[in-house]
Amino acid sequence: MAGGAFLVGVGAALVGASTAMGDPSSTTAPPPPPPPPPSTQTITATLPPSTSTQSKPPKDSTPPPRVANLRVNVHTPGQITLTWELVDAPQVAHVFVKRGPANQCPTFPLQKSARTIGSFDPRTRAVDTTAKDGIRYCYAVFTLDNAGNWAKPGRHMARNPGDTTPPAAVGDVTVIPAGSHGVTLSWTNPTGVVEVAVIRAAGAGCAQKPADGAPIGDRQLRSSQTDASAKPGSTYCYSVFAFDAAGNRSKAAAEPATVPAAPRPAPPAPSAQAGSSGSTLPDVVGVVGGGAIVFAGLAYVTLRLFRREWEWHSRTGYGIRDLMSIDVRGYDRLALVIPAVIGVCIAGAVVVLVYSL
Repeated sequence: MAGGAFLVGVGAALVGASTAMGDPSSTTAPPPPPPPPPSTQTITATLPPSTSTQSKPPKDSTPPPRVANLRVNVHTPGQITLTWELVDAPQVAHVFVKRGPANQCPTFPLQKSARTIGSFDPRTRAVDTTAKDGIRYCYAVFTLDNAGNWAKPGRHMARNPGDTTPPAAVGDVTVIPAGSHGVTLSWTNPTGVVEVAVIRAAGAGCAQKPADGAPIGDRQLRSSQTDASAKPGSTYCYSVFAFDAAGNRSKAAAEPATVPAAPRPAPPAPSAQAGSSGSTLPDVVGVVGGGAIVFAGLAYVTLRLFRREWEWHSRTGYGIRDLMSIDVRGYDRLALVIPAVIGVCIAGAVVVLVYSL
């Protein structure tokens, strides 16, 4: 009876074990699996259910710090230099420097209407050699991180005045009068000069700038100039100005000059014209006065001779027409010749006087 009771107990234990394993069809229970290690059991019991799936990290949207102490240097003609400081350099992956007109400052790093200056490296200096002197620009410096975030830019206005140093004045200015036809100037040009202007001022006052007088010749590089428009007998002051490539003007190098007076021309020879003798009033007065004196003298002599000839004719009965008569004696013939010669002279003097008027 006791052996039967043990077997019944073992069978009941096997049936219970089979039921516990979940396989009611099995008549023989398999050996139970080994228990897990204590550490595994502890981790399995403490892990939350969410550890079975991985979550994405949050997106980086924080921009890096903007640049500080942005400065501009325009001391060198033809270029503009910008310098700045990076507040947190490890967070800055790129630096964009953009340039735009003074009234259109760049607003974002990839703005196509703005010009990019230099590379994209995280640097603290940029040199713009494409800027034109005298033009005002707006510069913007952007900082970017590896995620592409960019900070508000640092901005600065800049204008390079360019070369403002005037060249040296010309030297050895000399003015040589060219007779009454003007003057000739000569001088020595300093280095760096590309144009020269010659300015003439009337009187002793010299021009201190080109607008103070009249330009002589074109504004070009030369070392001499002739002023053919100067008036004879006039005094002028000539100023010579030098210009460099940037348009800077030197001080005036001035020299006064007096143009010699022109020689007085000889009076023109009188020319006969139709209806006029061409004589001047003094000539006419001289001729008339002299003719009057000659006529008075000849008239006196003529009256004396006519009286003599009349007395001779009354005494002898001969006249001028009997001059060649053989009956006239020698001394009487001489007495008739003298009045005849005087008559011819008087007639010639009258003809000469008439033609001289």
